[in-house]
Amino acid sequence: MLDAVAGSKPKRFSVSGTEFERRSGLQSLLAALSPKPPFRILILAEQKALGREMSETQYLIKRLSQAGVEVFEYVHGQSLTPRSPTAKLLSSVQGFADEDHAVKSGERTKEAHADKARRGYVVGGRVFGYRNVHVFNGTDPHGNPLRSHVLREVDKKEAAVVRRIF
Repeated sequence: MLDAVAGSKPKRFSVSGTEFERRSGLQSLLAALSPKPPFRILILAEQKALGREMSETQYLIKRLSQAGVEVFEYVHGQSLTPRSPTAKLLSSVQGFADEDHAVKSGERTKEAHADKARRGYVVGGRVFGYRNVHVFNGTDPHGNPLRSHVLREVDKKEAAVVRRIF
C-alpha cells in the first residue's frame, strides 16, 4: 500500500510487512519527511499497513509524529499518533497482535507448502524445462472450476535446451 502512496514503481513480488529496509515505498515515505514533509496526515487502512514488527512500527509512528505528520487509521476511525502513555500502550498491543499474526501466517504457509511438496505438488513458480499443469477438482457456487493443485510436466522443447546445457 505504501508503494502506491509514495509514488514508487509497483513491484511484482511483495516484500513482507515485517521487513523495513527493502520496502521501497516505505523508504520513499521516510525520505519525504526531511527537511519538511509535503503532507500533514498519513491515512492507512490499519496500523499493520505501516509495519508488522512491533518495535519498528512504533518507532515509525514516532518518527512521523516528530516530523509533524499524524497517522490516521480509517478502518477503526482513529489516530495512531499517541498522545498519552495509555495510547502508546494500546498501540504497542496492536503492534504485538500484528507481528504475531505475521509470524503465524508464515508458519501456516510453510506447513502448507511442506504438505504440498510431500504430495509432489508444485509449491513455487515456473521452472525452465517444465510447465505447470493446473489440476481442477469441482466448481465454486458460480460454476467456476476450483484449482486443487499444480503439477510439473516436462516441456519437451525446453528440456532439450537443458539437456544440451548439461
